[in-house]
Amino acid sequence: MKINISITAGVATYYSNGEDDYQKLVLYSNIARKKAKQRHKKFLIFNNNMRINKNYENNMRWIKEIKRAIAEGLGIWTATINLIISLIRTGSGIG
Repeated sequence: MKINISITAGVATYYSNGEDDYQKLVLYSNIARKKAKQRHKKFLIFNNNMRINKNYENNMRWIKEIKRAIAEGLGIWTATINLIISLIRTGSGIG
């Protein structure tokens, strides 16, 4: 029996400018992984030309906020309502 495994990876480098913003490192590696998948590549290294629209960054921020709200016991409904209000105000979409 033969099993084929396929992996797609995104790589990002981190240059410290005095701030420890590892969240951006994770964000940029996720962007590179998504672009690699779209281009049918095994991996890509992030560069600033890969930046996709603000929706992706906003989605990542909201995921973080929802997780934080759940962890703090505020509940998913509060986070969801805040998300809906923000989307209405900014005209942004998820996706």
